[in-house]
Amino acid sequence: MLSLTTTKGCWTCKDRKIACDKHIPGCKNCLRSKRRCLGYGIRLSWPRKDDRKRALVSNNPDREGSVCTLLHPTEFVNVYASDVNMYFSMHNSGHNVARLLTSANNSSIQNLVFRMSFTDTSPSSNAILYAVYALSSQHLLDHSRALEYKSLARSAVWTSTSQPPSIQNTLQCIVAVLLLALYESFASPNASQAWAASICYCKTATIATYALDKSYEGDLALVLDWVYYYDVHSKFAVRHFDRRVVSMLDCARKKNLHYVELNSPCKTRVVPTLGCSLEVLNSISSVIDTVLEMEIDNDPHVDELDKLERRLKFTKQEFVESPDDVLEFNPQSPKIAELYRLAGLIYLHRAGRKTITVKHILQGLVEEAFTVLQALETCERSFPLFIVGCEARSDRRRAIVLGILKATQIQFAESNVLRVRAFIERFWAQDDLDPNQDIDYSSRVTAVLSRTDCLPVFS
Repeated sequence: MLSLTTTKGCWTCKDRKIACDKHIPGCKNCLRSKRRCLGYGIRLSWPRKDDRKRALVSNNPDREGSVCTLLHPTEFVNVYASDVNMYFSMHNSGHNVARLLTSANNSSIQNLVFRMSFTDTSPSSNAILYAVYALSSQHLLDHSRALEYKSLARSAVWTSTSQPPSIQNTLQCIVAVLLLALYESFASPNASQAWAASICYCKTATIATYALDKSYEGDLALVLDWVYYYDVHSKFAVRHFDRRVVSMLDCARKKNLHYVELNSPCKTRVVPTLGCSLEVLNSISSVIDTVLEMEIDNDPHVDELDKLERRLKFTKQEFVESPDDVLEFNPQSPKIAELYRLAGLIYLHRAGRKTITVKHILQGLVEEAFTVLQALETCERSFPLFIVGCEARSDRRRAIVLGILKATQIQFAESNVLRVRAFIERFWAQDDLDPNQDIDYSSRVTAVLSRTDCLPVFS
């Protein structure tokens, strides 16, 4: 008779620290010793109190010998991101509503929005005002009133299209629709079409307004940067969303705004609206474009990736304080700009070059990125936080990511951070289930970001 065996010993013999005969369905050692054979399947395991290899031991004398959980006491098991989001929305309803105006919490954008709201009584100006009212009502949990203002804002944008064309009118419509896109990301996170359509409208209107061979300043530059910020991040989301429609992909592949931004005379200066310099965001945009092309034509694009790697590796980002921003200088801004640069390089290697985690060049970038991340108090920029956070493979690094996520959620109550946390935790789970990295990075990111019905928001 054929004897069936397995390649692994049973759990009973492993616990007894003896050799197992690996007989199926149960080991003969257990049969002879009249012990219950625990079999050969997967078994969940937690660190013991004296297990120094798999847990950090607290040095607190009041907790001698206990295992430090690494997590803050308010991190609960079996509490979903949606539950925490509901708690924060109720707990922080008194926070400054101005933070809703952009996920970047940018005072320049806030000032632009309010100035345009009261410029005149035109439909486009009213559209901005109604969009602000919709965001404010949503923030105050008055959802029915928020929907009313959203409808009024859309009607005002539609009415403005029948007005005599002007740059001022177009800019006001773009700002109004950007605010509505922001509203959709908070109020209707499962309405991927509405958010994507708003971003595409803004991109199309901006392409029609801005010349490819000119540089811009003042409000024109501010609106251009804001739309470009959304464009790059939505392009990343479209690349890794498996239920995208043709219109999403067509809009994402338009490079007009990328070329307009290349005319900027200060590409190395960190732009508050962007969170990094134009040079870095341009490079990240080009990396995403290249990864999109690789998906379509199956060409490795080695030369293009080499050029982009050199741009990101050697670019110097300058932080120049303007007189208007001197009172609101954020000491974290240079660190976040550097985190963007490192996230761009990590994504280039992981999605472009398909570099596995054991490569020294990737390990060096991740080490640099976590040094920067550990120095931050909060990080409301979801793209670099997601890219770097997904590279956390040790408990210590994952604790750093969770700490940043929690601090950011407390300070920026209406941010996108809880969704990003859910994405990161799903990626960690897939990472742990695939230690040999049989599934490539891009496929894993796409699977994680496509778990929900909506196009993921990274702005």
